[in-house]
Amino acid sequence: MLFLLMFGLVLGSDTDIPFGLDIPQAEWQVGPNPDLMCYDAAILNEQIHFHSINIDHYLKIRIFSERGKSAADSFVLSGRASKLEGRVIDRSGAETRFGKEDLIEQLAVKNSDRKTKVKVLVPPGLTADCIVELMWSEGAQNGLPSREHFRQYWVSSDFYCYKKSFFIHPTATRSDNPFLSPRFVWSGAIPPMRQVKDKIKGVDMIQFENILPDLDHPFAVSYYDSNAAYLLAYHTFPNYGNKEEEFWKNFCSSYIKDLFGTGISKSGEYRDWVKSVKEQLPAEPVMRLVFAAEQFRLRIQQEDRMPYEKKVALRSHNDKYLDQKEQTSRVFERGTGDMYEIGLLFYQFAKDLDLDFEVLFTGTTDDPFFPGQLNPYGLNISYPLFCYRKDQYVAVMPEFAEYNVGFFPAVFQGGTAIAIDPNNKFKYEIVSIPRQGANSHFRVREYAFDIKQDGQTAFQVQEYGGGNIEARFRYALIGLPPEEQREWIEDSWEARLASYWDILETQALQANALNESPKIVVKAQTHFDIESARLNLAPFPGQTFPISFPNHFPEPRSQPILLPSCLNQVDVAQIRAPKGVQLLSPQNWSEENEVGKVTFQAAEQQGVIAVRRDIVLKRDILKAEELPLLKTFLAWMDEAAQLDISLGFPKP
Repeated sequence: MLFLLMFGLVLGSDTDIPFGLDIPQAEWQVGPNPDLMCYDAAILNEQIHFHSINIDHYLKIRIFSERGKSAADSFVLSGRASKLEGRVIDRSGAETRFGKEDLIEQLAVKNSDRKTKVKVLVPPGLTADCIVELMWSEGAQNGLPSREHFRQYWVSSDFYCYKKSFFIHPTATRSDNPFLSPRFVWSGAIPPMRQVKDKIKGVDMIQFENILPDLDHPFAVSYYDSNAAYLLAYHTFPNYGNKEEEFWKNFCSSYIKDLFGTGISKSGEYRDWVKSVKEQLPAEPVMRLVFAAEQFRLRIQQEDRMPYEKKVALRSHNDKYLDQKEQTSRVFERGTGDMYEIGLLFYQFAKDLDLDFEVLFTGTTDDPFFPGQLNPYGLNISYPLFCYRKDQYVAVMPEFAEYNVGFFPAVFQGGTAIAIDPNNKFKYEIVSIPRQGANSHFRVREYAFDIKQDGQTAFQVQEYGGGNIEARFRYALIGLPPEEQREWIEDSWEARLASYWDILETQALQANALNESPKIVVKAQTHFDIESARLNLAPFPGQTFPISFPNHFPEPRSQPILLPSCLNQVDVAQIRAPKGVQLLSPQNWSEENEVGKVTFQAAEQQGVIAVRRDIVLKRDILKAEELPLLKTFLAWMDEAAQLDISLGFPKP
């Protein structure tokens, strides 16, 4: 009855933001309701109003516990938020007003290229029994946040919500750009959620009611959840048509053709390079693409993926005022460029070599591409794949020089893509990009222990990998001078090792060239008390695993399980101990299911104690109903992680 009463009071809608009105008594009666997963706080009303040059937000929250204060405390606003106005009302009716002065700017992301700051709201006067109301605006361009071309607004959040409304004002669908038009599409609502659509004073309203909180499933992406409600706003090409086939045909034959049609100014040096590579091309079409990509990778890289020596020698440049053709030409001259420029140059290179190839564009695992949405900004235009997929299949991404040819980041694998044939009038086909299996990605750690009679113990480990793992090491190390490489390794391993280990030395091997596989070397020591004549030793200190161990798996679950990537991980340890030391706990067990396989072996071999653990993640996409299989695999992996070996020392 309480919730029905609430709906009667707050679900009436108008196109005006209802900030500053009296608080109905029924809103104070809102409290926990386990049937609706409503705990600690509830969102009474949320509104988003789309206009041409601004987007207005309104939020009203009922807080009824100490933990519920997190619904409003440290609330993150867009960096372009403005006109913030809010109030906190306690049960007595006392009101605390706040505004932009209560925003705290915090550093969210910092890397070598950029710093990103966010504005965090810390409202004054928050209590465990209050109502918070706030409104703010952010700048927009043609109905979308400034400098953005698409935005997905998810309906659910961390707290139960009575209603969330989107208002699309007439100005939001008008464009000052004749080539790009704003478009809004939205999902339906799956019970118990409800949806109301209406037109009020010429404003389109899409309202969702009775919204259960997001359960925060591990290994999940909301885009693949058929129950996840959303509104998608994006810019598109209005003159390309409204039907899927017509739209993408025009997109490829017009936009993509123009994108790659500028070419480059071909210097004598460039022509000589093309001629030299062309003379070495193998006969098979697939190997021609592979060879070309290898030659390109060794000559052209993105700056932060370049060897340190080459990076420091790079002269400063400013191509800001050059046209695209000249910019692409300068990329060849410098040997470096950004992602977009490198893609354009490789396209021209492949064309000049007369290669048989296609260009693929896709989304990512977190932001997948859906052709039916007619959203060109769902494609990563800056990250083209170059592909041969006739009698054999190979795809390369020259922008990611840290990946060996034929490998590319897992986030681009497994999704829907658009394949374009530049040698056939830019005809397109909607395809799926295969995901690479466990044999493509591997990690190996080789430990060598030396245990003395007095308990003094040292180990050396070499760590290396293939596929994604090799690329990860190469990307982290190749742009650093040797001393910073050692610091990076030490920081990484200090965070992973138990506190009783002291790192003596770290080193990066073969980390300064793209045609070598990097290795990480760590040496550490400690002292064990062996007076009891027994030592329990963790054989793989600093261990990591193919996937994390989630704390919980909320139920029910409807979306598929998306794991980072398949992986074959091997940890081996050779333990040399004083004469007479015996292995007290030989191990030899193996478990396997459809998700993966875990084996653990410990045995004495010719006076040396040998330990080996294999973890194979065979599948990285599972159906929701296969969650029990994943839990079982995680349990095996956890058991293998906790296993120590027991060594018996002879008594004096």
